[in-house]
Amino acid sequence: MTEKEPSQDDLKKKLASLQEEATYWSNVIGTIKKSSSTKDIQPATLEDPVNELIKVSKLLHNESTKMGLVFKAPLQSGPAYRQTEKLGETQRLMVSIASQLNSLQSREKLSNLFVDAVLSGIEKCLSLTSEISSEYQKLGESSVDEQVDDDIRLAPVAKLWEAIDGLKSLCEQGSPVLLKETSNQSKGLIKDALEEFEEWIVDPSSFSGDPFGIDEADDEEEIIVDEKLLEKASHFKDKFKLILLLLNPLSVKSYTFLTGQEIDKLANNQRKLSYFVDEIVISLTMNQDLEGSTALYQDLETECENLFELVLRCCGNDEKKIKWFTAWKVKFDAKN
Repeated sequence: MTEKEPSQDDLKKKLASLQEEATYWSNVIGTIKKSSSTKDIQPATLEDPVNELIKVSKLLHNESTKMGLVFKAPLQSGPAYRQTEKLGETQRLMVSIASQLNSLQSREKLSNLFVDAVLSGIEKCLSLTSEISSEYQKLGESSVDEQVDDDIRLAPVAKLWEAIDGLKSLCEQGSPVLLKETSNQSKGLIKDALEEFEEWIVDPSSFSGDPFGIDEADDEEEIIVDEKLLEKASHFKDKFKLILLLLNPLSVKSYTFLTGQEIDKLANNQRKLSYFVDEIVISLTMNQDLEGSTALYQDLETECENLFELVLRCCGNDEKKIKWFTAWKVKFDAKN
């Protein structure tokens, strides 16, 4: 006996179910990033979940492309129903991998930095799958006999393609690309702070406690800065320039020497360096607080020491790199 083809109403229900499921899993993924709880998701047990996620991402790309092809006039509810079902199955595979990646074992191996970024990518893909389901429910009503413009029909699919490409690229490049981002962000912040700092050292009167020029009385007061403060500022300035060199991103291969926990420490150190540099600059230029800036600098030195040890680990047995960073350390310590 021939199985009855799904009706238009069956298709509408299947799309609604896919939308509900995608929205639910997207919200769950967003929650586990904050709570690290995966009790609502059955995890996969894959030997290499990242590589499998790349494969599933490609599969999701293919299945979503087919969605765009079958949902056109004249709409055939049978093929559209079956394709919607396949998209849902692929989505569930991605969710199970997300659960495995969120495990303590995966986080310790891959780093929180990487896992959180991947989960964000999966969350975005699921959210866009929900959007496709929503839009195609509308198309299901209008495109049985009507021709729908390709741009309208394929727009939600194209958005999902972009998200999938981003997720796949992240999985292929791994933590190094994220460490490069944090390194460049920290360097950018330090460079901005250093530029203002150097201007202040040359002309302290160009800065005041009233950066918006609201208090007219400030314009009439001559700003006098203690020579010891300027001397300390020049000392810090030279240190900041050396720190920028320590933040230069390493090669992708270099980071393979680090554990997931060390990668997280490295990223955290990079962020803290820019934070302390900024705080020191504010302490000196705005508050003229020699004691406070000195205390902040001690914290900065501690973070530099921690970062140096991790960077040295990244060198492995590369004697040339070890020699360069050792020379950097000697120069940095000599300026204390």
